[in-house]
This record gives sequence, structure tokens and C-alpha cells, in this order.
Amino acid sequence: METQMSDLELILDAIDEELLIHVDEQGHLAVGTAERLLDYTSRLVKGGVVFQDVDSEWPDWYPLVGAFVEAYESDDMAEMFDLAPLGEPDGRPTTHADEAFLQQLIEGLSLYVSHRRAGDTDF
Repeated sequence: METQMSDLELILDAIDEELLIHVDEQGHLAVGTAERLLDYTSRLVKGGVVFQDVDSEWPDWYPLVGAFVEAYESDDMAEMFDLAPLGEPDGRPTTHADEAFLQQLIEGLSLYVSHRRAGDTDF
């Protein structure tokens, strides 16, 4: 019997099949991956790393952020993601759109991790 892929799995599979390693057995983003996304995003906001560092240290960050937003966040958040250039690892500095998006992403990831740690799978 074939199992149906979750929305997240479909999104990640369409980007790059290798990203599926970040999905847990229920088809959700693995908590450890969400925590790592949260760590890098927090460090970006605080200036501890720049986009080029993130891209070289963990190239999966950007596609995972996009997939997280598409699978779990609101249409407004998806629009913010589309408008935020996120440094596009080409050396551009963080813009106001980047900062606004990253702050919202931190909130969303924190909530996601909190719910998942509490056993909530209806996120």
C-alpha cells in the first residue's frame, strides 16, 4: 500500500528529493531541523552570521525556510517571504523586508517547535 505524502513532503520533493531527510515519520518538519532553522534565523537577526555564512554552512536553510512557510504559515507570511530578498547569498545586506520576515519566521518556528515538543501534530 502506497502512503500519501504530506504537503511538506510534496513541497520538499519538488525542490530537491534530498531535502526529505528533514521530515519526520509523521510527514512534518523534524523538530531538530526546525530548531536548527530557528537558531540560524535568530543568528541572522542578531548579526551573528550573514546570509553568505548560512548558505555555505547549511545550504538547505533557504529551501527549508520556503517549504516551512508554504506548508505551515499564512498567505501573508508567504507574501512576506516572496518580497524579502533574504540576501540571496549574493552579498547584499539585510533589507527591512528581510528583517520583518525573519522576525515573523522566528515567531512561527518558535511556535512550531513548542507545539511539536508538546506532542501536537495538528500544526
